[in-house]
Amino acid sequence: MNKVYISIILLGYLLGANIKSTYDVKGMMCNYGCVMTINSTISKLDGVKKCDVSYEDSKIIVEFDGTKIDSKKISKSLPNPYVATLTQETIEKKYLVDGMTCMGCVSTINSVLSKEKSIIVYSVSLENKLMNLEVDLNSFDEKKFLKNLPEKFLVTQLFEESIEKDDK
Repeated sequence: MNKVYISIILLGYLLGANIKSTYDVKGMMCNYGCVMTINSTISKLDGVKKCDVSYEDSKIIVEFDGTKIDSKKISKSLPNPYVATLTQETIEKKYLVDGMTCMGCVSTINSVLSKEKSIIVYSVSLENKLMNLEVDLNSFDEKKFLKNLPEKFLVTQLFEESIEKDDK
């Protein structure tokens, strides 16, 4: 029997969205034990999906579910002598862009995206009519950004969707 569960997260911006936080970390003394301790400590926290620790850069990048944990709790979870300071918090946003008809449209949108300092990474697909953004959570002004796009484009935010199939 096929069971299909579809869940749409309606509050995808802050609640339930995957957040990526970057921290500067002090107190690491080696590339093995310190990295393993930090990675293990953070990875065990409820809501953490991914943790990357870089000894060379003295950085930690953590992807987590914003409904279960926040960046302050992550930074406070580290044992002594480690001290993590939040440097950037980003979130992924996806938009459906109606009105794109050619690569000129993609170029126009890319031009707007490249001028937004709060957009860290972006891609625009003519084929799917999708615009994917990774934005700085603390400085991205969505209303202002959308006003900067030409009126010919109808832009709709997509929320995270997950589909699970169970064949039994």
